[in-house]
Amino acid sequence: MMQSGDKAASKGFFRQPDWDLAAGYYSDAATSFKTARSFEQAVDAYTKASEAYFKTYQMHLAGMAMENVGFILIKNLNRPQRGAEAYKQASNLFMADGKLPRGAEQLCKAANAMEPIDVNAAIDLYISAIDLYDQEERYTSSLDVVKKAIGIAVRSRKYARGVELLQRQLTVIEMIERRSHTNKSHYASMTSQVGLSMTVLFLAMDDEVGASKQFNNMCANDIHYSASREAILAETMLKAYDQEDQQALADAVRKDGFSFLDNEIQRLARALRVPGEGPSSLPQGARLPPAAANLSYGSSSAAATPPPPPSMGSDRQRLYGNQPAFDQGLPHYDSAPSAPLPEKGQPYPSELPYHQQAPQGFPAQPPLPSQQHEDDFDDLR
Repeated sequence: MMQSGDKAASKGFFRQPDWDLAAGYYSDAATSFKTARSFEQAVDAYTKASEAYFKTYQMHLAGMAMENVGFILIKNLNRPQRGAEAYKQASNLFMADGKLPRGAEQLCKAANAMEPIDVNAAIDLYISAIDLYDQEERYTSSLDVVKKAIGIAVRSRKYARGVELLQRQLTVIEMIERRSHTNKSHYASMTSQVGLSMTVLFLAMDDEVGASKQFNNMCANDIHYSASREAILAETMLKAYDQEDQQALADAVRKDGFSFLDNEIQRLARALRVPGEGPSSLPQGARLPPAAANLSYGSSSAAATPPPPPSMGSDRQRLYGNQPAFDQGLPHYDSAPSAPLPEKGQPYPSELPYHQQAPQGFPAQPPLPSQQHEDDFDDLR
């Protein structure tokens, strides 16, 4: 069949190439190669069939042949980059045939193939697909593609591109709202969710000014936005960043309003940290040096300093609140402590934070070792 197709496609002394006949031979050969799992030969046969169909101005059939090429290259031969190129050629052929939505589908397949290789190229392909859907006024399909592109950008930590895509999503939502005379409240809620998502991305980029500007712009453009659930959550997050209150931020991202955002935005929101706050680098059960464990044995008058109570400042509270739990027993040192051990009957200082070692009903502060050290303990308080 391949030989018959080559003969029909060749130019003779007294005849012109018969591209219709050649395309039929090549298509039959491609089907046989694919059935026999000879994928390299199938790719070659489908490519020649696509060229033959193009010569006869059968753009739709030419596009379908190149779509088969892209599928085989990605699924069977593990060549995503070549497969993405084949899908882009198929998209051009479908667009030449006037089928823009079918061309957008091929661009989405090409973007999906390029995602593990080049994230920016994949996002650009998704944007091209969105443009095609918008030309055909298929805004619902365009909205689905935008959401998929946003997930890729956030997952790859391309937060600036994520903000651009969220702005594009706002434009698509506005176009849908103009064409629909119902569900106005639903589209207003979607707009609020996009605003909250943009706030999360700006905070992930440590751009508090951009987050505040975005929040103010959304409130100014939509009078209903300032009273929405998402606006209240965005304002709470901005206040937590301004006050460097990690607990307030953690409480805010656990609210129900975040459950309506995209999954990648939700994960990013839970991972946010206020300035100066970060996850502990010490593994569970690790031992801190004496200075970090609040134990000092520099002189005979030194005593164990309990961690400050929760009512102290936020900076000191974060310092003591992130200490891991230690094993019961004596502290470990490379050398023996220089100060004498406490006298018999006096409690030995523990490595555990004080709020973990004081049983309920005991005094809030440990008893003083002796009256002569009262001034030292006053200074420590």
